[in-house]
Amino acid sequence: MAREIRILHIDDCYSDALLLESNFSKSPIGTKYKIKHVFDIEQALEALSGEDFDAIILDYCLDCKEGSQNIKDLRRISPTLPLIILTNVENQHIAHRSLQLGIQEFIVKKEADPVKMQFAVQCAIQRKKAETEMVSAHNFNPLTGLLDKKLFLKNLKKRIDWAKPLGYSEIVYILYIENIDEIGQKYNEHIRDRSLLEVSSLIRSKVHEEDLLSHHEDNIFLISYSEKSGDIDKAVMVSEDFIKNIIASIEEKPIYLEDYREFIRPRIRYHTLIYPLIGDSFDVMNDSIFSATEMLKGNSILMAV
Repeated sequence: MAREIRILHIDDCYSDALLLESNFSKSPIGTKYKIKHVFDIEQALEALSGEDFDAIILDYCLDCKEGSQNIKDLRRISPTLPLIILTNVENQHIAHRSLQLGIQEFIVKKEADPVKMQFAVQCAIQRKKAETEMVSAHNFNPLTGLLDKKLFLKNLKKRIDWAKPLGYSEIVYILYIENIDEIGQKYNEHIRDRSLLEVSSLIRSKVHEEDLLSHHEDNIFLISYSEKSGDIDKAVMVSEDFIKNIIASIEEKPIYLEDYREFIRPRIRYHTLIYPLIGDSFDVMNDSIFSATEMLKGNSILMAV
C-alpha cells in the first residue's frame, strides 16, 4: 500500500486551495496525498502543534504581506519540515531570498500543474531529509549518539520562542555525573565510557519522545521538557518528580563489572532551570545553563529552583 503524504497548505485564497487540492487528487505513481488547508499563520501554528505533516506549502504573499517573515516563523517552529513556496509573484530576487531562508522549492502558481507539484513535493522531502542527515552527522555525541551542545541549544532556543506566545514553561535539567572521572582513574577509559553509555541509556528510557536530550559535555547531560499547562506551580512540581525519578533509576541500578567482580554506582547531582521563572529570553536561559554547569563541576551543592 502506498504511503500517504500529508501536506499543510497555507493560503488565504480558497479558490487557490481548491486548485491545489485537485493537483494532488491523482498520482501517476500511486502516491496518496492528504491536504490540510488553513488560511493564515496562526491556524498553521495550531495545526502544526497538534498534527504531523510531511511538507508545508505556503503562499508567499499571505494576507498581502511580504513573505519572508512567514518563512522565518515556519522555519523556527518546524525546522525539519520541507517548505515549498507557491506564489503569483514571478521575481528572481524573492525566489533567491526565499531559498536563502531555507525553503526547498519556489513555484509560480501559473506554472503549477499536477506533475510539477507532486514532483516538487517529492523532491523537497528528499532534499530536506538529506540536509537533516548531513547536519545530524556533525551534531551528535560520537559516544552516546545524543545531541551535542550546539544542536541542543539551537533547538532549545526554538522551543523557548515557541513557548512565549503559547504560555508554555520550558524546563531544563542539568545532570552532572560527579564520580565519572574517579571511575576512569580506578578502572580504565573503557569502563568509564561504558558507564556513560549506561547512564545515557537509562535517561533515554525515562524521557518522552518529544523531549530534548543532550550529552552536553563529557560528564554533563541536559534534558529539556515542555510543560504545556501554562501553570508555573504545576511546572515546578512536575519538574521535581520528573528529575528525581530519573536520578533514582540511575543510582538504584549499579553497573556490574564482571572482570572485577564489582559494582559501580554513578552519583548524580543536578540543577533545574524553569523558563520563564529565570527570565523571559533564551539568552538568560543560556547564561543560566553555563553558570549552573560550572557550579556543578565546581562541586557546589545546588537545589532545584
